[in-house]
This record gives sequence, structure tokens and C-alpha cells, in this order.
Amino acid sequence: MLQRFQKRFYSDSILNARQYALDAVELLKPYKNKEEYTYALHQVAFYSAHLNDLEFAIPFQEECVRIRESLFGIRHRYYLNSLHLLSYLYNETGNTKKSIQLDKQILVTYESLIGKNNVYY
Repeated sequence: MLQRFQKRFYSDSILNARQYALDAVELLKPYKNKEEYTYALHQVAFYSAHLNDLEFAIPFQEECVRIRESLFGIRHRYYLNSLHLLSYLYNETGNTKKSIQLDKQILVTYESLIGKNNVYY
């Protein structure tokens, strides 16, 4: 069974990886406004970024951020984690203005959550 799974989902090429990512997201569409769907979006963006397929990753992460904001609010760690990845993607694709805006938003939120004197701030 593992070999069958690996044969179907293992990929050496970006084109195959893109198709598998699209298939995974499509499979979870019935759960569109649920945490599981946002997890799939985030994972697709994360692994696409890992493969240096940054432009492909951005729309997935933008949708993830939108849904997680409505599900969890702007002070939740899942939302902030998603925002951080989106900021990274923007920065790496040359959109530093958007990246800096998101980083400032993250910093202000963390400051309000844990305070400036916290070691993790």
C-alpha cells in the first residue's frame, strides 16, 4: 500500500507537485470554511515555497489567511503563522512593501498578546 501511495504522490518535478497540490485542495473543498481546508492551503503554500515555486504558493496562502481570520480572529496563532508565511512569500517575490506591512501587523499583535518585556517578543 505504501508503494502505491508513494507512486501516486511522490514527485520530482514541480509540475507534478503543482497538480498534486491542486488535487489535495480540491479534495477538501467540501470543508471550505473549516480548519482542515486552511491546513491544506497552508501546507500547499509551505511546500511550494520549499520547492521555490513562490508565485504558485501566494494565492493559496492569501486564501488561507482570509479564512483563518474569519475562523479564529487576528489574535490566534494559526492566523499569525499564516500571516508570517504570506509575508515571507511577498518578500521573496520582491513585494517588500506588503511584506513589511504584514510584519508590522504581526509585531503589533504579538506585543499586545505577550508584551514588550517577554523574552519571545
